Amino acid sequence: MKKKRVAILGFMDSWKRAPWEDYDYEIWCMNQFELYAIPRYDRWFDMHTWFNLITRPVGKELRKRRNVSSHVHWLNKHCEVPIYMPKKYKAIKNSVAYPIEKMLKIHGPVFTNTVDYEIALAVEEGYKEIQIYGIAMQGIDEIWQQRNSLSYFVGYAKGKGVDVYIPSNHNFLRINQIYGYNTKNIEPYWKYLNSNNTM
Repeated sequence: MKKKRVAILGFMDSWKRAPWEDYDYEIWCMNQFELYAIPRYDRWFDMHTWFNLITRPVGKELRKRRNVSSHVHWLNKHCEVPIYMPKKYKAIKNSVAYPIEKMLKIHGPVFTNTVDYEIALAVEEGYKEIQIYGIAMQGIDEIWQQRNSLSYFVGYAKGKGVDVYIPSNHNFLRINQIYGYNTKNIEPYWKYLNSNNTM
């Protein structure tokens, strides 16, 4: 039996390095990723409130290219895969209620971003490899709040025996020095991790 693999995509440019042509990997996208001309996707996640969904603008290019009036319009008319959301919405035919109660029992109230939800679900469904592209956690809110929870979920996945790969140029776990050691330059270490497809 092939081991279950998934690539989770965010919006920084390393998403282009995802394994698009390797169909052993599922591709999970989020939010307004429809703005990009991506070749395929297997699941979609938009864990925002309904107000956020209906007030989110759609770019002129997307409106022209796909003849949509809003993000909700695109989700309902064009997204033909399961769309994980806080609840099942009648206005979005393929929406699926995220199993939040089950996840809260396992992890507690530690979810601060969409990738947290994706990793938790992948681990629970038995995926043995998770690749994370396009997630840098460089904004102020991301650094002070979201990075902590995402670090927890990466550690949780690895503790469950899941192989986790994060490109070194967007590795939100990256540090400059190993505590207690005079390591002036650990760049070769990050290059090694990146070249060996591991965290």
